[in-house]
Amino acid sequence: MVKTIPADLFFMFIVGLLFSRTTLRQQERTKSLFKNYYFLTALAFQTLFCMPPAIYFYFAYPDWCLMYWLDSRYLSLPLVFFLYALYYLFITLGFSLSSFLERYRKGISLKVVGWTLLLFLLFSLLTFKRLLFVGTIEQ
Repeated sequence: MVKTIPADLFFMFIVGLLFSRTTLRQQERTKSLFKNYYFLTALAFQTLFCMPPAIYFYFAYPDWCLMYWLDSRYLSLPLVFFLYALYYLFITLGFSLSSFLERYRKGISLKVVGWTLLLFLLFSLLTFKRLLFVGTIEQ
């Protein structure tokens, strides 16, 4: 997993799509997203396995995590918390979208996963230098 915030948001959306896609039959029994065992499992996965390295890399290499689009010296702590809250928003959006789409057309969520992966690869290719160069804005 790439540890830059913009790329991670794509990744979290894809993780949400995949968690939802693989548990569609079991989700039919639950009406509320926040009472859904599989959604809560996706959030636990994110909290335990994705957030610790993301936070570590932000404090170790803040400019790289922001892909050199923002100067980390000028970001306030509340804005950084907001950026990390977006991780939870994107996994929630992915999970909800997959579940919603499958109710109306079977198999469409798999196409959304494919298109999102394609967009992620395109994003990675277009920002190749920003993703691979770990350092600061001054460097």
